[in-house]
Amino acid sequence: MFKGIVDYLTPSGIFGNIDVHIITHAAITIDRINECERQLNENGLLDEDGKPSAYVNMKSNYMKEFF
Repeated sequence: MFKGIVDYLTPSGIFGNIDVHIITHAAITIDRINECERQLNENGLLDEDGKPSAYVNMKSNYMKEFF
């Protein structure tokens, strides 16, 4: 994910030293959102007790962090 973002943005020449930290954080957050989505697709929105899956809440938190 990180390499893809860097490869996409490098030609613009807008990178600075602080950007590596920001892009790293964004790539990790996007990866975690994708993992939550994968888990929800495989296991559904509800757990065995009929309660919302923990991944619903995790994905929501990561989305807030990202945006």
